[in-house]
Amino acid sequence: MYDLVLIAGPCRSGTTFVFNALSHSDFIGVFQPLKHQIRCELSGTSSEMKFEHYVGNRIVIKEAFGPYSLEEAGYDPVQKAVDIFQAEKILLVLVLRSPTECLASWEKAFYSDRPVNDRVFNQAYLNTLRLQQKYATVLDVETLILGQEQHFTRTLDEIRIRLGGIDVAQRYRDYVKPRDPPRYEVHGLLDKALKGKDYNAAYVSRDTATVDISRIAVALQCYSAAKHSLNNPNGSHHEF
Repeated sequence: MYDLVLIAGPCRSGTTFVFNALSHSDFIGVFQPLKHQIRCELSGTSSEMKFEHYVGNRIVIKEAFGPYSLEEAGYDPVQKAVDIFQAEKILLVLVLRSPTECLASWEKAFYSDRPVNDRVFNQAYLNTLRLQQKYATVLDVETLILGQEQHFTRTLDEIRIRLGGIDVAQRYRDYVKPRDPPRYEVHGLLDKALKGKDYNAAYVSRDTATVDISRIAVALQCYSAAKHSLNNPNGSHHEF
């Protein structure tokens, strides 16, 4: 049994759905505590999150990279989580989505009144790929691609079994979502994602952004490299 399950990937890639889908009564579910810490530091506000309360518990953590600053798109949640929660047996679940679909979702959810910050968007993908490459040989690592329905559902069920069952009705023993500084709150954004536990391709938006591909070239390269590593686990890694 894992001490810590860490779900990570770019914002709007499916990390919240996976977090919800892995609900299990043996675990406490903690929603973005590390990004919350970064946001509080950037805002100059104090956090009410008391990490020491959860040390020694089995924990599932969801972290999503971006969408506003490089600081929240480029951190290593694995190292931070290990240091804070003193976990030894760790499962890292990385979640990715087509960059053009993900960008469209960023535009709708976070950047309705201005252009998406390309550097932050690309960094979110770069960081996910780096985690895949950095920890592939030292941790249990699974990569889920939103849109690859068969592999996504099969791998998700395998993870559920490794956590102790596949009962989708299970809930976390406790659910912790620290409240971010007001500038980061997007009301209603998580309602749909937190309701479903079964993957349904019909619910995945296929909206794509009309964009100069050069703007998201790094994200596209990282996405391609991650898929290549998924399909060719013994192949060579791309370096960025």
